[in-house]
Amino acid sequence: MPTVSVPALFAVQQAAQQSGRKVLTLAFEDAQLDTVIYTDGPKILTIRNSMAPMWSTLLLRAGVPSRALAEARQRNATLSKAVQDLVDAGNLPVGDAARLAHERLMSALVPLYWHLATAEIRSDDFDDPKDFVAHTDAPSALTEAGWYALTMKADQRAFLPSDRFKTPLVRLIEHSHTPLGLIWNGLRRGSSLGEIARRLPFRWDTLTGHVAELIAREVLKSWAEARSSSTEGRGD
Repeated sequence: MPTVSVPALFAVQQAAQQSGRKVLTLAFEDAQLDTVIYTDGPKILTIRNSMAPMWSTLLLRAGVPSRALAEARQRNATLSKAVQDLVDAGNLPVGDAARLAHERLMSALVPLYWHLATAEIRSDDFDDPKDFVAHTDAPSALTEAGWYALTMKADQRAFLPSDRFKTPLVRLIEHSHTPLGLIWNGLRRGSSLGEIARRLPFRWDTLTGHVAELIAREVLKSWAEARSSSTEGRGD
């Protein structure tokens, strides 16, 4: 039977319309987009892909002391228990866990919107995944992710998490702690776009917008563009 590709977020919607616990596996032409989603009926429990921010990054960014985070992870077998430990100790405000889970889901879903995937859904009576913290309502999450994706321009939609960039022999004027400065510094050190997405607090539509601006200002070039310019310079 031939493999059928479908819009990625449509596959997520289909999985969330089924009762019981499911594991949805999405495979893309670019393997860096490959995604696994755990659902329980209309609730998304967790998502795993190369763009989803690391929980440690999210918690530290929310103001959790690094030592408190390390100790909570040591004391608890699962992430949800560690997060509850942080809440009980006053290191994380009540409600922040659900907010961070939602932000993480948006960061992981938005990059998938413009791509087709082959989908596999399997039923599984699994316990809560180890990286489960708080569930998110799938219908509203998909609507929100779609809205963010639709704000992206054509050049932003073409970016992939595997993309890497080169920085010409110019310096960025902005301070290194501004959004443009953080992204430019990360990319000039060789990080892929997906790696930047996992480490920095920018949703995919925002991140790719900043990258497009850096390219327009000629302080960033894609590897393909840089190779093409180099070849033309040699007269090959």
